[in-house]
Amino acid sequence: MTDSENNPSTPDALPPGFRFDELEIQDVIQTSHTHILYHALDRELERPVIVREYMPRALSLRGEEMRLVLRSKQDSAAFAAGLNAFVQQARQLARFTHPNLMLVLRFWQHNDTAYILTPRYDGITLAELHQQQPDVINEAWILQRLPMLCSALATLHHAGELHRNISLKSIQIEESGQPLLLDVAAAPATTGELSDTSKRLLNPGFTPLEQYADASENLLGPWTDIYALGAVLYTLITGSPPPASVARSIQESCAPLAENPPPGYSPALLQAVDRALALKPEDR
Repeated sequence: MTDSENNPSTPDALPPGFRFDELEIQDVIQTSHTHILYHALDRELERPVIVREYMPRALSLRGEEMRLVLRSKQDSAAFAAGLNAFVQQARQLARFTHPNLMLVLRFWQHNDTAYILTPRYDGITLAELHQQQPDVINEAWILQRLPMLCSALATLHHAGELHRNISLKSIQIEESGQPLLLDVAAAPATTGELSDTSKRLLNPGFTPLEQYADASENLLGPWTDIYALGAVLYTLITGSPPPASVARSIQESCAPLAENPPPGYSPALLQAVDRALALKPEDR
């Protein structure tokens, strides 16, 4: 995980030294609108780990004894739905042991919220690598890592699960060079939750058309992740993400890469990206 927002004074974060039994919080790694990531130390096993805390800052704040408190009673349903999705994500990931999927070591509830424990991963997101070192990324670099990402996705798909949230920010490149899939989104449990959860997962350029549809759960499948992975490859190759799928459905503005091939990329790879970015799921 990156240290780009490493700040022990992050509002509402647990303070350094806070303990969960043998686990001791050290510092904040990263924050988002739904969670806070911490470096922590397992003092029993003397190993560094990462703790992910469910902390939707728009809905809650840190109260007495480090417990989360709702900002409004009206936020109760939204908080509960997000917490349930967080719990389901932990249970979903705990089913898998794959070198390119985040490993869940433990899950628990405390402070009126929930936590996920994972090994400490050291690397940067693909978004950061693409921004900071674009010259590193070429066809050889992509082809070295693409089979690993496809293997991780195949593991999810064979178990009847989807990632639902693939983008440059949800792929981390470890110091070893291996890719790691982050932010696997759990399937919502109810139709009402689907609407709220799906809105959080919409990522223009990377989200296929079927994810924008109401009650889209029945339309999603492995093809949904294939589109998003194709958008990642398109971005790495061209430097910019493809046009949003909703805009493309009105007027196609995404010229096939194979028709105007960027230098240094083979027809086979470009055709595969074009196929992955087909608007209709059956064409991917």
